[in-house]
Amino acid sequence: MMAKNSKSRFRKWLKSLFWAFILLLFVRTFFFQFYTVTHNKMENTFLPGDYLIVNKLSFGPRLPITFFALPFNDNFVPFLGIKSYINLFKLPYLRLKFNKIDHGDILVFNYPNLYDVAADIKPLDISRCIGLPGDTLQIKDKVVFINSKEIIDSFPTVFHYRITTNGTFFTQNFLDSMHVSGKLIADMGVYEFFITKQQVNQFRTIPFVKYIQKISDFWSYNSTLCFPENSHYITWNKDYFGPVVIPKKGQTIDLTIKNIDIYKKIISNYEKNSLTVDKSNHQILINNKPANTYTFKQNYYFVMDDNRDMAKDSRYWGFLPESHIIGKASTVWLSIEKGRDHAHIRWHRIFKSFH
Repeated sequence: MMAKNSKSRFRKWLKSLFWAFILLLFVRTFFFQFYTVTHNKMENTFLPGDYLIVNKLSFGPRLPITFFALPFNDNFVPFLGIKSYINLFKLPYLRLKFNKIDHGDILVFNYPNLYDVAADIKPLDISRCIGLPGDTLQIKDKVVFINSKEIIDSFPTVFHYRITTNGTFFTQNFLDSMHVSGKLIADMGVYEFFITKQQVNQFRTIPFVKYIQKISDFWSYNSTLCFPENSHYITWNKDYFGPVVIPKKGQTIDLTIKNIDIYKKIISNYEKNSLTVDKSNHQILINNKPANTYTFKQNYYFVMDDNRDMAKDSRYWGFLPESHIIGKASTVWLSIEKGRDHAHIRWHRIFKSFH
């Protein structure tokens, strides 16, 4: 009798666990999931130790592509970077669309610059949408232009500055009160900081500050780290970028040997075509056929981090495919600041929302 009761309780426990798993899967697929901030590239909007709710209903939930994947928490295995999964059953990309993505939305997405796994298996990342499909984007001396119109940031962008004093040193208490971090790079009082324009204005009021200089790349400097990487024809860097039209679904563009570097990731990696570029004969082959045009199969976006000079965004890896977007970062549900020997909750950030 005792054995039967134990088996009955065990079956009920398994049944409850199964339905709890199904409910968790349903909520995570169609409504929201969590993301943990571990970096400074979105400072001061988000801080390391912020735990975010990602709203999937803002743009519409993406249906699962890879079904058999663990764990559910994408930040759970950061040293592996990619979740464990079984690559036996996959579906094509499909999204239940609700609202459109807008300029300034903070997107959580699967990091696109990996090509050997499905989109929903890739590690999570976060950044701000700057350019929409069909927009023409250009960056000139760190200033962003969309469709030839200068964008005035309504959020606290952070840039790299060099500040020179008359030899006086900043105290740590003063830097803590300014909420800035930096380093002394020369004994005569030369510092480097990653700070906002508002903080720059605060430094200007200090009597012993002599010079404040924003650190920028030169217009003619070709960074091999920036998109399109290692191109012989496109010479962009993080501060001088474009102009470039952000690809839009159904848009047809002309392909040349000089611009193929901009689109080859899209053609071969995101839209799954075979691509061969014969630069010696000035010929482009798509699916083994000569091609001088291409029509995009999905929308793409251009994202930039709020900490513009400590970034890893579209200026480095290119356009963000719509298929990789998970949702919108909406609310901080918990925030923990971790020091060397202590950790405490940032109570003022709990339930802070972002629109």
